Amino acid sequence: MTDQSKRAKANKRKGAAFEIDLESFFSGLLLKVMRLVRRGKDDEGDVLLRAADVAFVIEAKNEKAMNLSGYMAEAKAEALNWESRHVHDPDAPALVIGVAAVKRRMQPISKTYIVMEADDFAALCLHLQAR
Repeated sequence: MTDQSKRAKANKRKGAAFEIDLESFFSGLLLKVMRLVRRGKDDEGDVLLRAADVAFVIEAKNEKAMNLSGYMAEAKAEALNWESRHVHDPDAPALVIGVAAVKRRMQPISKTYIVMEADDFAALCLHLQAR
């Protein structure tokens, strides 16, 4: 096994552990959360969190350097993938938002950054205000 493939395998394990930690953290707060299945080019995110009639498609990132614009592009695309597969479900959410969960180095899982774009944040606020 080459050094590069060993690093890739270790990074995959680190990412999977972060997804599991996120799922455990949110489920410990009694939120409806589940890890999502990897679907290659049609990936739908890493973790799904449902709160009332809102679905948050979470792209989990545990990397040394942050690339927020890249994370958000990936989160938005994967949220669209998830929504297109679930739009006709009987319990389809009224609002689907792609967010990035960015692990803070040397911090507990509860201090993870949750990143979303301002237009999604505004849509969430308007949705909550209308309820």
